Amino acid sequence: MIQKRFEYATLSKRTIVISDIHGHVSLLKQLLKKVQYSKEDTLVIVGDFLEKGPEVLETVHFLMDLARYPNVHILNGNCEWALCEWIYRTPYLKTYLKRARYSLVREILDCHEVDEHLLSDTQLQTMCQWLLKNELTFIQSLPVALETKDYLFVHAGVEYRQDYQESSLSSLIEQQFFMRQGHLLDRYVIVGHLPTSNYRRHHIDNRILIDDNKKIISIDGGVGVKEVCQLNALIIEDDHFKQVFVSPFDEVMIKKEYCPEILPSHKIAWPNFEVTIIKQEAEFSLCKNKFDEEMWIKNEYLYSENDKAYCFDDYEDTHLCVKKGDLVFLIKICGQYAYIMKNHQVGWIKKDCLYG
Repeated sequence: MIQKRFEYATLSKRTIVISDIHGHVSLLKQLLKKVQYSKEDTLVIVGDFLEKGPEVLETVHFLMDLARYPNVHILNGNCEWALCEWIYRTPYLKTYLKRARYSLVREILDCHEVDEHLLSDTQLQTMCQWLLKNELTFIQSLPVALETKDYLFVHAGVEYRQDYQESSLSSLIEQQFFMRQGHLLDRYVIVGHLPTSNYRRHHIDNRILIDDNKKIISIDGGVGVKEVCQLNALIIEDDHFKQVFVSPFDEVMIKKEYCPEILPSHKIAWPNFEVTIIKQEAEFSLCKNKFDEEMWIKNEYLYSENDKAYCFDDYEDTHLCVKKGDLVFLIKICGQYAYIMKNHQVGWIKKDCLYG
């Protein structure tokens, strides 16, 4: 099982920190190439490399290969802990598989053409323990925190106490909103776990957050848990911080100008997805969010359940200004509009502004 274990290390001249890969090894490889990672660098993976993505098994195998190098440090997060609980302790693995779209368990069962419906929960657990013996041994060998002279790397955070190593395993791997709480260390604490966009009230923005006063750096770009996401790398070199990211979206060119009236931006974000629909029109509906703000939500983002209306994911109602020749990331096309990201701003433009 996952143990509360701290590891100690000395960083090399350049350190690359990545978190919350969530089974997206293709993005991870792109990011390592973009930052020109080499064996001389220190690489720290701050947990949650499992689940929620389509390449979980390949991700684990890639990290197992990287872990052979002495400068690579891989930490466990709440997803690694939860999967081990499902496989070893909780007798409801089949229930978990019903609701998990992507999982290490699902991938290994598919690889061996195992039909979980023919097995009891106990038989399924035993089967997974056998099929995933090497992967589970690797996962359970990993620490939950890495300490250095100037930094502490941990998936979610530490408790607000001087004897921070006595923090509970739960607080280390799954506490929420650590940046608001703070800590008592004299070092920077670098975490993932909570997507950085969750800290931003009015905009979807997945860039790394650095709070020099609280000495906290939050790096989770939301991959695997949010529609609008990116995989971030924090680079530490000579005590300076730099951030690099890769996007899962295609970059496209704008063919004509679109400059709507600039209006205040409003955002829907986890966990406040419930809305009140005031007026529905062909493309957008006028809604009121939890903060009593009126905003226009694209109809494709709305759904009803138990006589209540919801927005299915984080959402921003901004309409962006673009010019011919601009390069933007295309998130999706809905009706006559395109949802895009330009210079880390997320919003809508007319679909006919795009080439192709």
